[in-house]
Amino acid sequence: MRSGVLGNVLGSACRGKRCTAIALTVVVATTASVGVPLTGSASSPSTAVTREATASSDFRPDRFSFSVAGFQYSITARGLGLRSALGRAPQRFQLRLERGTWIERLSYLPLERDIILVYENADSESGAGIAVRLTGEGLQARWSAHIPSFNIGEAVMERDHLYLTALGFIAKLNLTTGRYAWVHKDLYVDGRFNSFKRPVVGDAVVKFTDGANTITVDKRSGVLVP
Repeated sequence: MRSGVLGNVLGSACRGKRCTAIALTVVVATTASVGVPLTGSASSPSTAVTREATASSDFRPDRFSFSVAGFQYSITARGLGLRSALGRAPQRFQLRLERGTWIERLSYLPLERDIILVYENADSESGAGIAVRLTGEGLQARWSAHIPSFNIGEAVMERDHLYLTALGFIAKLNLTTGRYAWVHKDLYVDGRFNSFKRPVVGDAVVKFTDGANTITVDKRSGVLVP
């Protein structure tokens, strides 16, 4: 097992016999001339869990939808987004994807007046993901972080960090900078850690389990705890 402190993580994930590196850069643009801030308090709870958006179908959905603070969001599998609310002009935005890829799953998490999106992308052979923080007013990207694998699980926020999981991958992401505080990858061995359940965050450690096997990590240093 390898660990490290990373700024931007690039990697590859495999389905079938071919491995394809996917480096996804999210560029968000809005076509609205005036931004609409998210309503409600500017403060967020110290802990929260990402919620999965509603998919249009169980197999290769073409659209994802969810609601936050009175706004309705709709994002196509090709990354075209629309935010609408009663009495407000709709805002369009675009999540740019690599050619030939599409969004398979999407989760969201309100953060102060912004919103975090965590989504999984795929082509016919491989998959990866992205976490992006969008401004509440203009739906522009403050930062984006690459997730180098598929099977992205529920993410848990604690204060200004987000604990992420994917196939053979666990990490702690700084929600202010978009940089990884620490990462452990290449954990998939003999069927173990194919996917993770929700991380369990304690006072000093965080535990990641696939249901049969558990990895315990020191929250601050990222060191594996026996």
